[in-house]
Amino acid sequence: MKLKPFYLLVLLLAFTKLEAQWISELGVKGGISFYYGDLAKNSTFLGTGNIHPSFFIFTHHPLTNWLGIELEAGMSKLSAFDNNTNDQSRNRRNLNFESQIAEANIKLMLTPVQFQFGRFGPSLKAYGALGIGVYHFNPYTYYQDEKYFLQPLGTEGQGLNGYPAPYSLTQINIPICGGLKIDIRPFSFGFEMSFRKLFTDYLDDVSDRYVQKSILEEEKGAISAALADRSPNQSLSDQPGLSPSEMPLRGQPSTGDGYGFICLKASYLFNNGQTPQKKIYCPKF
Repeated sequence: MKLKPFYLLVLLLAFTKLEAQWISELGVKGGISFYYGDLAKNSTFLGTGNIHPSFFIFTHHPLTNWLGIELEAGMSKLSAFDNNTNDQSRNRRNLNFESQIAEANIKLMLTPVQFQFGRFGPSLKAYGALGIGVYHFNPYTYYQDEKYFLQPLGTEGQGLNGYPAPYSLTQINIPICGGLKIDIRPFSFGFEMSFRKLFTDYLDDVSDRYVQKSILEEEKGAISAALADRSPNQSLSDQPGLSPSEMPLRGQPSTGDGYGFICLKASYLFNNGQTPQKKIYCPKF
């Protein structure tokens, strides 16, 4: 039986020992995802591509009153469409992608700003976090009412002689986060914005140059050729006589892809969110 990647990632949380003796905070995050990359409809940081709901569960373990470790796992979706823009060159390219995203990460969280309202009142905190994570993606599209996953099709010649190897669908990312939270013990509520630094330009299956239409049809099949070049009459890849390095650009290889989240969060604070203390037992005589 093949488990979905999200379930595999959630299993990682089993190793965090989810009990009040170890963690001080257990919660959920919910919000929206955003994407930027070769199919982003503009160059602004937000609003590139479509936005979709996202959901995470997380735990937090404090090391000091200003430093802690957070583990989280979650899932969302990314998508973008060239025809969702007024850019004529992108309209002509006419590419699109959708992808489910599943990920888990561990972050070091720094909370340099903390305000306590009264001795027993709520506390307001501003924090930042940096870590490392693993995520799974699998870009797909629809063609003639059929769904096709793009990575096996090698739309930019991946796997062919003289072209790069197929890209991995499970990779490492660097989560970078910042947010505000207010602790009204035993609960905490907050707002967080996060970004994922990636090490691939194929999140959207678009990166470099077109491959000759005839080569893809012969080596990968008609569907690969059709989805690699969705311009009118597939004119961008039908360039007889051009070498691979002379073919028109399909993407922007000098810039990478990325994605992020804007979330609201809510959690329960064990031990009022303080670092758990080890119990010391006195000997009995």
